[in-house]
Amino acid sequence: MPAVLQLTGERTDAPMAAPADFTLSAVDGGLLSNVRWWFMQPMANTFNGDSIPFVREPPPSTFTLPVPRYPDAQRTTVVELTECATQVTCRYQAPAAGAVVAMATLADGRVLGARATPALACGVAGVSGLRAAGRSLAAACEPPAPPTLKLECPSSSTRGEKIACELRLSDATLVFSVSEVEVYATSGTSGFSIVLSAPGPIAAGAVYRMEGPAVATTRLSAKGTVAWRGQTLNLVGSTSFVVKERPRELDEYVMTLAPKADGPGRTTKFPSTNRGGSTLGLYRRQPPLFDSLQIATAATGPNRGLSYVVSVPGIPASLINLTFAIFPGDPWYEAHPVQPGPLNDAGVLICTRSKIDDLRLQAERHEGVTLASNSHYGLDQAFLRRVKLGAFIGAHVSNVAGSPDQIRRQMALELMQEWSREDAYLWILQRAFDAKDVPAMLAALGCSIYLKD
Repeated sequence: MPAVLQLTGERTDAPMAAPADFTLSAVDGGLLSNVRWWFMQPMANTFNGDSIPFVREPPPSTFTLPVPRYPDAQRTTVVELTECATQVTCRYQAPAAGAVVAMATLADGRVLGARATPALACGVAGVSGLRAAGRSLAAACEPPAPPTLKLECPSSSTRGEKIACELRLSDATLVFSVSEVEVYATSGTSGFSIVLSAPGPIAAGAVYRMEGPAVATTRLSAKGTVAWRGQTLNLVGSTSFVVKERPRELDEYVMTLAPKADGPGRTTKFPSTNRGGSTLGLYRRQPPLFDSLQIATAATGPNRGLSYVVSVPGIPASLINLTFAIFPGDPWYEAHPVQPGPLNDAGVLICTRSKIDDLRLQAERHEGVTLASNSHYGLDQAFLRRVKLGAFIGAHVSNVAGSPDQIRRQMALELMQEWSREDAYLWILQRAFDAKDVPAMLAALGCSIYLKD
């Protein structure tokens, strides 16, 4: 027969570390009256899952109703808990292994008793319920797990989008305190350790929320304490989230403007001999417009204090200079013969003006005027695609403090340093290109551009 009166509470098969609530209730939810409480201390308490014995207390005891309790041979003491009389909840700390027992008058006038059993204390109405559920009494009545600190964030976000992380205790009935919230954020090759303001005490059932823009991939941890079962527990919670690149950071970051002429090169008069040194042209790449850099700083949330690039600045057109010497009207150009035939001092055929015209076209191709892939410009574009500078700029994060203008100038400086580092490597590639392509250009003419040896 299902229990009509049930008593729930903590286990009492050992001395309790702290007081706990024991609650008496009618299964049908009816009112109870004339409630009395006792604690019985037995010689043994095995909680083996057997049916609870109903034993009548012999005279002269006042405990004369058939209350589920330990048989005579299993008890040594019966103490009435008078402080709990008439109450349906009794707060009590068992001093030893034993059983809390209560009786009450039901709404229909019946007087019944109940004993706090492991099955009921674990939230299962009777031993038969445990067995019907296929669970052992031992498994059902394991000591409750201590509360844990739960720190949760979405697993991923896109840079600049709002992200919310929540901090709560697994047991919503307890007040807890958070003493430390620490962030370790990474973006590219940079890492930042940040200690956020700790919220301190947090009410039972409350959630501490950290909301703000996602800036960098982050590992978040929190430490705190909670009072539980008569002791102070140290709490640790952690989580992480990944910040993904914005779509525009995945695009090609190259020069979108064609190179433009910037007047003559370093040599306005091309030398007459091959010992004087000369420059047919000059290619000058321009850095991105870092002065117009737009940045934002997270004022709230798990990435508070981190600044990031809002928009990736464009790259101005490269500048190209070609020496005037290879253009008609220049004295060096005009000194070359119109018709082939003359030789220089070394006995080599001097190039005609039409050949110098061919050389000018090759010089334009070599520097990048025609946007050819085999040019300084083409080599620059290929290099930009390979190093993915746009993704680097977009992912650049800083924790520098200061006014918005100070932060912007510092981040612009950091990005310019990266551009200069890459520019130095590209310069090596461009020199290697010159060493191969310029001799090939001159050789393809089949004549000497030098009027003398």
